[in-house]
Amino acid sequence: MHEEIKKAYTYATNLLEIKSYSVAKLRDKILSRYSSDAADEVINRLITEGYLNDRKFARHAAEYMAEVKKFGAYRIKKELFVKGIAKDLIEEVMADIETDDVDNIIARIKKKYSGNLETPAGEQKIITAMTRYGFKYSDIIKAIKRMKEELITL
Repeated sequence: MHEEIKKAYTYATNLLEIKSYSVAKLRDKILSRYSSDAADEVINRLITEGYLNDRKFARHAAEYMAEVKKFGAYRIKKELFVKGIAKDLIEEVMADIETDDVDNIIARIKKKYSGNLETPAGEQKIITAMTRYGFKYSDIIKAIKRMKEELITL
């Protein structure tokens, strides 16, 4: 058993050198090769040593998704949940993340969908796409309205 824990720990640390994991996802990876006792032992050790921290992981992932990927709050919450983060921790992290969703929507529209503003079908395409990115319907409508106003003033 001790040898299995040693191998599982080496496997886990190698994975963590490549990328960050939530506790749940790393446990799943370890369980794909080792026993649940070994996985629990390794996870507890990594948490104690500070190599594994769901709060830090969730905060970093949420900031990345908000600032770099420009996802809306709903999409960020969904992605964190899929990564195995607890709902209460997601809510805590999201309370600290500030995003200007209307500006993010406008940036996305300008980048990929600006030609769709002229027709109702095009607007619907924008609404559908922005909903997939996790933006609220009301913010999408505000962004479309603001962009149309900008087009009129040009």
